[in-house]
Amino acid sequence: MSSGTTETSTGEPVSCWDLDIDDWAVATLPLDPPGSSPMLSPDAKTLHWRALLGNEWHVIRSTRDDIEAAFPPGMSSWPSSSYQADRPAFVAGTQELFFDSPGGDIYVLPRDGDEWGVPTVAGGVKAFGNDHESHPNPTADGATLLFQRDDGEPFGQFQLGFNFYQIARDPQIHATFPDNTPLKVTPSDPGFGTLACPALAPDGLRLFFGAFDSEGGGQGDPNDGRAGVWFAERDSPGAGWHTVTRSASLRVAGFVTCPVAVSADGCQLTLQLFTIGPGPTEMRLARRGG
Repeated sequence: MSSGTTETSTGEPVSCWDLDIDDWAVATLPLDPPGSSPMLSPDAKTLHWRALLGNEWHVIRSTRDDIEAAFPPGMSSWPSSSYQADRPAFVAGTQELFFDSPGGDIYVLPRDGDEWGVPTVAGGVKAFGNDHESHPNPTADGATLLFQRDDGEPFGQFQLGFNFYQIARDPQIHATFPDNTPLKVTPSDPGFGTLACPALAPDGLRLFFGAFDSEGGGQGDPNDGRAGVWFAERDSPGAGWHTVTRSASLRVAGFVTCPVAVSADGCQLTLQLFTIGPGPTEMRLARRGG
């Protein structure tokens, strides 16, 4: 399996973006310490996740030199109990950690050497409003942030619906995102009834997301495998999505399957499986191209 480090005979990195949406080998992703929201770095060598250690929430970091190897036990990168930071996404170029919090805001936390600064809300009231925002997805250059908001139409038995939005900045000028109205970038519905869990590629041009199939009108058992992964592409960060495609393989009976993060070459994708209602949560790593 590849993630940008294996070279072809021409010396160019391997890319998996031209491979089929179902050309994945999926395996359990062990997290030590146990946690959730495994955010994969663009080069697939670093993983950040959320874990409860004792009675305190932490952002955990694990690194590996070999992208074929398992991630070793992680170390606490930041004690986050004041914020209960979830879905921690680190931007290496700007040395910033983005995360969401139960209060419904998205925060950005700057890092200077080995020291963290102070978390601040990543934008003003126009950017993030009064709704519940989550799932921050920064591009690798830190210039674009895509996120989820709970202002969509309810679907079937579900009381909430979601939309995806994005906002842009010059990361060399703005420590946070300008207080502008974000652009709605929700993919159009070719067969799903509600969507969530955006996982934006580091270049901002490809998107994995979780969605319930519209068949049945959102009724029946929500954990029967109908909620799985979809994929979309666009030509530029401000363009609309096209080739919105359902994956038949990235869905598991008994679970809702949501993507979390994808490597820059499209060869590795982290997944979080959970149930609506009491039930287990599992982490998976999908690979293709090797």
